Amino acid sequence: MGQFEFERAEESFLKAQALAPEWWVAQFNVAVATMNQTSDGAQQNAIKEFDALSKIPAAATRAEYCKALALLFLGEPAEAKPLFLRVFAANPGDAHAAFYSAQCTELLETSQARARCMSRRSSESTAAKFVPGLQRVATGWAIPTPLPPR
Repeated sequence: MGQFEFERAEESFLKAQALAPEWWVAQFNVAVATMNQTSDGAQQNAIKEFDALSKIPAAATRAEYCKALALLFLGEPAEAKPLFLRVFAANPGDAHAAFYSAQCTELLETSQARARCMSRRSSESTAAKFVPGLQRVATGWAIPTPLPPR
């Protein structure tokens, strides 16, 4: 894997797994090699492997961390964040888990802000249709011209 030949690494670890099926380290390395591939469905397949590994106490924290990485790669920060937080709780010195959980928070907040902005734009265009003279300026809503008398 250190040579970034993940397909070959997967093949090698599959052979190791076949020789020692109870050895979770081989299974873990198969999952990591799978996760790092660019083929369609590779991350989803790795996530399934990490789910199985998370049931093995010795592998659980590593498996959750890698599953979270795959989820984040797939654009699922809401699913990844609790996993990163669990890893960080289990290993408070893990700067990577802390960083990625913060990145998930930032992505979620940015996504929510974008949704609020889109919602506001939608309501602005709707309001502009019903209120004569209503215009949007940089500081918020403004009515630059007097409304016609009723």
